[in-house]
Amino acid sequence: MRVLILYNPNSGKGRGQRVAESVRAMLTQGGAAATLFATAKEPPADFHARLRAALPGHDLLVVAGGDGTLHNTLPTAINSGIPIYHLAMGTENLFARQFGMDRTPATLDRAIKAWKTLDVDAATLTINDHPPHPFVLMCSIGPDASVIRRLDAARRGPISHLSYFRPILAELLAPSLPRLTIDIDGHRLITDQPGMAIVANSRQYALRIDPALNASMTDGLLDVVFFPAAGRVSLASWVLKSRFRKHLGHPLQYQSGRSVRITAAAIGPCAYQLDGECGRHPLTNACSMRFEVHPRALKVLTP
Repeated sequence: MRVLILYNPNSGKGRGQRVAESVRAMLTQGGAAATLFATAKEPPADFHARLRAALPGHDLLVVAGGDGTLHNTLPTAINSGIPIYHLAMGTENLFARQFGMDRTPATLDRAIKAWKTLDVDAATLTINDHPPHPFVLMCSIGPDASVIRRLDAARRGPISHLSYFRPILAELLAPSLPRLTIDIDGHRLITDQPGMAIVANSRQYALRIDPALNASMTDGLLDVVFFPAAGRVSLASWVLKSRFRKHLGHPLQYQSGRSVRITAAAIGPCAYQLDGECGRHPLTNACSMRFEVHPRALKVLTP
């Protein structure tokens, strides 16, 4: 067994390297060959070139970090066909929560010994003429994405749940509510309405709000949730209803499909997020966002 342990030195409030080293020690004692691979501040192309060069010959990719660290590995991880395991070191760890993973080396050890893998769906987002970008959890357009944009602009190192307080407060005072038009498999769901949209591959969401309650990572479909909202009061109401699983029903729109197209009108320079990561391509008036599901694209080692 050869294992590549990819770790983010900034995850877990800076504990990423210590945890990765403890995992390597455990695996080595068990007879496996384990290699550490650290993320760095570098262009994505350079990171993926390094990862592509390191992966051949390995049987498992362990990602020690948060959802953002795992998200950033996706282009190479999907193409490699090597099973992936998320050693949860972030703030929410939604991917790990989906499969019952945690940050405990013993859980990983049991998973390796049992060796049960699952092929799960991934998805891609294409904005205008930019290259498609993969994601595995969700994409959202609207206030929650704007919160992440605000946090990303102010971030200087490891974060916690407390780090979101000021961005959330600022967003409540001046919410980003784009006007959206949504088509699913060629059929119109929403026409030019203000609110927030979520395109989900997984039901997991921050703070266990979980708006896409019926989403599955193995059904070959994307779940689209649209919350109509004209201001902070209606927006806050939807958040509370979602947290207590009371949000499903009219006027909320919920539908599944293989292909989704969203046209966003008059929104700011960065009002979408992928797997909790701030989107990097500016969204402008009449920006076109195209989503496609890719069934069984990612192999996961499950606990």
